[in-house]
Amino acid sequence: MQIIVNTDSSVTGSEELQQRVEQGVQKHLRHLADRLSRVEAHFTDENKSKHGPNDKQCTLELRVQGLQPVAVKNNGDTIDQAMNGALEKAKTTLERLVKKQQN
Repeated sequence: MQIIVNTDSSVTGSEELQQRVEQGVQKHLRHLADRLSRVEAHFTDENKSKHGPNDKQCTLELRVQGLQPVAVKNNGDTIDQAMNGALEKAKTTLERLVKKQQN
């Protein structure tokens, strides 16, 4: 499975962020890893240089074998909160879609 991390100009992309995303994907989506070909994480700071609640956004694009691409979004006070929320949404969404596909 390929994991790609993208950031806008207000979020610093780093090797550490890449590792945190990879760890999060493994933690939340491990049981679906054989069905996933690619996960793209997009991070933005909606308020740019201003600080505010829920201004960090994580959008996950998931490529699942046999299904159309799936996208989920989540906002949080921090990048990690936004990412973890998006991963939970992705887990729930993918489990539902895979179950539907099997039926």
